[in-house]
Amino acid sequence: TTCKPCVEEMNSLNEIKEYFKDKVNFISLTTDEEVEVRKFLETKRFNFQHIVGQEDKLEELGINSFPKNVFLDKHGRIIRITGNVPIVIKDGKKFEDKNRFIAILEELL
Repeated sequence: TTCKPCVEEMNSLNEIKEYFKDKVNFISLTTDEEVEVRKFLETKRFNFQHIVGQEDKLEELGINSFPKNVFLDKHGRIIRITGNVPIVIKDGKKFEDKNRFIAILEELL
């Protein structure tokens, strides 16, 4: 709820989720509490299931900076952990390159 890069990539992640429909599951692990997440989602659209209070799980995964995107295969094995949706600069403007994440996900299907 307070991680600016996390919030900035939400639209791209929502678009990637829509692209794959029900072929891929998306979840959000957060250290925030449920009341904070509910209040946040009243003003921001983030079409993922949210699992709150996940400090221990994130620590177990070695995640201590955000955003992180964790890609699992169909057997639940972690294949890749990346930062935020990759940024490209075109004509002096920053854009999120959703195609890189789409390619990773298509490999996993």
